[in-house]
Order: sequence, then C-alpha cells, then structure tokens
Amino acid sequence: HTVILSSHIMQEVSAVCDSILIIDKGKLVLQDKPENLSMHFGSTGGLKLVVRGDKDTVISELNKIDRITKLEETEAPEEGTINLTLFCNEDEDIREDVFFSMSNIKTPILEMQSIRMSLEDIFLKVTQEETYPEGDYRDLEDDETNDKETNDDEEVNADASDL
Repeated sequence: HTVILSSHIMQEVSAVCDSILIIDKGKLVLQDKPENLSMHFGSTGGLKLVVRGDKDTVISELNKIDRITKLEETEAPEEGTINLTLFCNEDEDIREDVFFSMSNIKTPILEMQSIRMSLEDIFLKVTQEETYPEGDYRDLEDDETNDKETNDDEEVNADASDL
C-alpha cells in the first residue's frame, strides 16, 4: 500500500516513511530510503569528539590542524572529559588528523563520530541547488488544467478509480 504524505516537517517524514521522494518545481529530484539518503549525502563537514584530558592542551593541539575551520565546546558527558564539535569543509575527512593529534599529547579519544546531514539538510541542499537546466521542469502553477474547475462528480470519480 502507498500513502502519499506531503510535508515540510522532515523529522516526521523520516519517522513515518519507508521511501522518500523530493519534488522541486514539479520535477522529481530525489528518491530513496531515509537511511540511504543519509549515507549518500554523508558528512556535513563536522565531527563530534569526546576525549579525556586537559582542556587547554587539547584545544591548543586541535588548533594546529589547519583543516579545522571552527571548534565548539559543549557540555562534557562526565567529569574529566571534553566534548567538542569540530568543523571542516564538507568534502574533507579530518578523523586521522584528529587521531594523530590526540596521540601526540597522549590523550585518549573516548568517542569520535562524523556528523551526518539531517533529512532537512538534504531537502534544503537538493531544492536550493539548480540541478537541472532552466525550463526543464513542468511549472504546475502555470498549467492551464489548474485553472479549470473540476466540480463534476462523474469526472472526479473516474479519476479516483484510476488509482
């Protein structure tokens, strides 16, 4: 069975749907399972990191990595640990740099996780990019058939029976 759900609330869509289709300007631009979309679009250029060590030493060492564009500290999960979010360009992988950097100062990494794009991030990415030539989509708002009233019960029933 198929149920068509039209929504801009992406959290609900990913919780309810087995397959997602994204339509932009009347053209199907993306179709897949939610988990495949997340894997396909990958990282947002960020890394969550939890380490055990001296905060100033850790931050100083991480600041030596040129590819890290921004570093944010968040609340530590337990005493003696440092919880950081590291940002880099979307197409860069800084995991090895971070590993060797922490190894240099003998600081154990308790957790390291790439930040994946959310379904909302994916939706915005594919609908804000011009992925097809101008005019290569059907503009539903300008379609003449939208101007025609369809109050005829017989016509509506015929259309519904085709489903």
